[in-house]
Amino acid sequence: LALFGTNGELDGVDVIGNTGLDGGGLYLQTGGPDLTRCVVADNTANRHGGGLALISAQPSIRHCDFDGNAADVSPSGFGGGLYLQNSGNALLQGVLVRDNVAVYGGGLALNDTSPNVTGLVVAGNHADQGGGMEIRSGTMTLVNVDVLGNTADMGAGINTRDLNTFQLTNANVVGNVASGEGGGLRLFNSALLLTNTVVLDNDAPTGGAVTFDPGDSSANASWCAFRDKGADPYEGCSDPVGLQWNVNLDPQFLDLNAVDPWDWDLHLDASSPLINLGSFTIFDPDGSVSDMGSFGGPDADEHDIDGDGYPEWWLPGAYDAATSPGMDCDDRDPSVYPGQGC
Repeated sequence: LALFGTNGELDGVDVIGNTGLDGGGLYLQTGGPDLTRCVVADNTANRHGGGLALISAQPSIRHCDFDGNAADVSPSGFGGGLYLQNSGNALLQGVLVRDNVAVYGGGLALNDTSPNVTGLVVAGNHADQGGGMEIRSGTMTLVNVDVLGNTADMGAGINTRDLNTFQLTNANVVGNVASGEGGGLRLFNSALLLTNTVVLDNDAPTGGAVTFDPGDSSANASWCAFRDKGADPYEGCSDPVGLQWNVNLDPQFLDLNAVDPWDWDLHLDASSPLINLGSFTIFDPDGSVSDMGSFGGPDADEHDIDGDGYPEWWLPGAYDAATSPGMDCDDRDPSVYPGQGC
């Protein structure tokens, strides 16, 4: 489906099993209809955007699932799930990007664009570079984002190039694995600002947590938790632990045992040491100092990946209807919500 200069809304649309040059499932150029509760799956692009390509389009994409799409034709192939170019006013909210493949940016590829992003889950994607995300040019801000279990040769979680500022706040970068360098984050000529973020169990032969390649990048990490694998977790940069309130602590997530990283439960346990350990300038919805991770910060109560209208509970510990009234106990299943399974 290709739309040029079109507005309006696509609600509850499934786009499955298509092939195209750019945008195997959907191609939107200028304008852009809003997408809500959509499934974009098993599509293939011969160039960019296996599931969706946005070119100078500014839609809102809410509660959509980009699953099993591909843009893995060499030598380009950007954005297995989504490819965004010059789409600075686009909104991604409550979007799941999983099991997509590409040459660059298995889950998403963002080129010279700065969309508004919150409540994004990027899980189990693969690419040569940027298994979860490939971000190039300009500035980028991500809030309440989970980057989980992605794989790549380089930059398994997030790979950046030529970013003036890359800001990651209240995020989880967990369990990403690179066969070369940069398990969690790999930066090339980019400036990183990391706050209230958990970087955990990422792995690579060098730079299991973070790689600066070739060393012309900079980072400012504060109020973050780092605990990563490998003999050399920080390549081209110094160990941030012990500086600017950064810690090496087990976050005590509720469950990291599922085979599919999408099924990991990244709520903090009630005994987690990361509760109220975030920046004292950022607050949780209840007014307390922010918890670290994606269920912290002022927007922590706005997760609604399954689009059932009930935000996921955010408080540490197992779901409790008494302390989280009107909140969803299972944000993976739209048929389960308060009064119906919760």
